[in-house]
Amino acid sequence: MQIRRILWGILVDLYPRYLRWRYGMDIGKNCRISWKAHLDKSINPKGIHIGDNTWVLSGAMILAHDHCRSLKADTYIGKNCVIGVRLIIMPGLSIGNQVYNDVLNFLYLLHFFYSSSLSSVVSRFFCSFVSRIET
Repeated sequence: MQIRRILWGILVDLYPRYLRWRYGMDIGKNCRISWKAHLDKSINPKGIHIGDNTWVLSGAMILAHDHCRSLKADTYIGKNCVIGVRLIIMPGLSIGNQVYNDVLNFLYLLHFFYSSSLSSVVSRFFCSFVSRIET
């Protein structure tokens, strides 16, 4: 059991280092990024900025480009955040420090600030509110 824990610690530390080295992403210290998370590696990998002590869980998608709008925008995630399972973060979003995002949310063109917690219902409300303002 001890060997498994040591190997897991090594593997968890390798993936953020690989993303920094290979793609030039701005990833803070002591970040935990799932191997099954989808980060924008194709068009604008340098547009992803993740703060220290942030966890990106399995299936989360962090984008820094949008082909439909011909947009390349930086995506910022603050320190001490948790990006939930299967969460989609669109380009240009800024998430402040100590933000916890719940599962199955869709965050689009919003800015969330210090010490926030978003549940599915709240995020869907904000997204529908913003889409009504834009049209």
